[in-house]
Amino acid sequence: MTSRLNRWPMPAMAVALLLFASCAAHQASTPPEPQQEPRYEGRSLSYWMQQLQVPDAKARVGAASALARLGPKAAPAVPLLIEALNDQNKLVRTQSIAALGKIGPAAAAAVPVLTPLLRDDDWATRSLATSALLAIEQKPPPDDVSAERTPARSKARRRPQPAS
Repeated sequence: MTSRLNRWPMPAMAVALLLFASCAAHQASTPPEPQQEPRYEGRSLSYWMQQLQVPDAKARVGAASALARLGPKAAPAVPLLIEALNDQNKLVRTQSIAALGKIGPAAAAAVPVLTPLLRDDDWATRSLATSALLAIEQKPPPDDVSAERTPARSKARRRPQPAS
């Protein structure tokens, strides 16, 4: 009985090796699957990039917000987001600033455009630009610029309380 068992392991091993070799050869001959585009809410990165250029302001705001949610995966959209910083709509501009910050160091091309926004008249724009630059450069902005980050309302004098 032992002589019968000794005959089977060799052919079984040979078959297993042939199967393994054919599988390995098949994997080597098939090209790797293309990497899928990042998606947010079921829509691709290229869709959101297109939406950033449509005439409808609500769609542009939504696109900038979606790109912010994609974070570093939205790096290919940096040139469009930089362009959106000149949009007529304030929400498109502020969402684009936020998206550039969420993309992080991959949005380094935006630094020269974001830096002047640190002195913008609008407090929200200044605050978002400060946060975006901090995320992109991973260092705090210069002291002379970051000192003025609070809204003017908070610096207003309090009304004197009437004497009771």
